Amino acid sequence: MNDKQKVGVVIGLGALTIGAVFLARRQEEPPEPLPGLATLYGKVTDSITEQPVAGVLVTLGINLNTQTNTNGNYALTNTTPGEYGVAFIKDGYQTLYA
Repeated sequence: MNDKQKVGVVIGLGALTIGAVFLARRQEEPPEPLPGLATLYGKVTDSITEQPVAGVLVTLGINLNTQTNTNGNYALTNTTPGEYGVAFIKDGYQTLYA
């Protein structure tokens, strides 16, 4: 039996939601990106309790990363548009790749 909790996440690019594992609402608006660039943002929640998860490492591609704040929100601003792998990592939780 796996003792790690699953993480739910909503992934957004600008105002467009591009994928969801567990539906959650973002309470804060991300900063506006520079012209021609994009912002990847979202909120990470515990899939059982539906509570935000702070301190989740969010990685985009091989060298862009941030952590969720106390409300579970994250934003990676001024990102070149394209296709990327995204990972959500936190001790005690299953790592989620999207």
